[in-house]
Amino acid sequence: MLRDRERAMARTGADMSARFDRTAHDLTPLALGQQVSLQNQETGRWDRIGTVVDAPAPRQYLVRLHGSGRASLRNRRHLRPSVIDAGQPAPPGREDAARGAVAEGVRGEGPPLPPQPPARPQRTRRAPEHLVDYIL
Repeated sequence: MLRDRERAMARTGADMSARFDRTAHDLTPLALGQQVSLQNQETGRWDRIGTVVDAPAPRQYLVRLHGSGRASLRNRRHLRPSVIDAGQPAPPGREDAARGAVAEGVRGEGPPLPPQPPARPQRTRRAPEHLVDYIL
């Protein structure tokens, strides 16, 4: 009786494996320095962009995010080659757009920034005259 169960389980495993292998395929490996889109783990949207920095294990990549500069370890399944042409610079992230800087590891220049107005001197608050003796 036990052998019949073991044979049935082995057949089921082989059937499941064959069914999986019909549609499964390997994803192409990513090159170091390649720009990729990352899938947001919370929303499932492909709304982040980064550059591949390292490949520590098969199908695993260390990606430096554009904008924040953080490093994120992702499986190949959650990375797509970016649609940005390799000859074009990457669009700056939120923080980079505010500073007008280019993300680390990405070459190129963005559009020229408008001239900044001169900085105004900061006003300081003074203590009321009748409290000056107590403060000092």
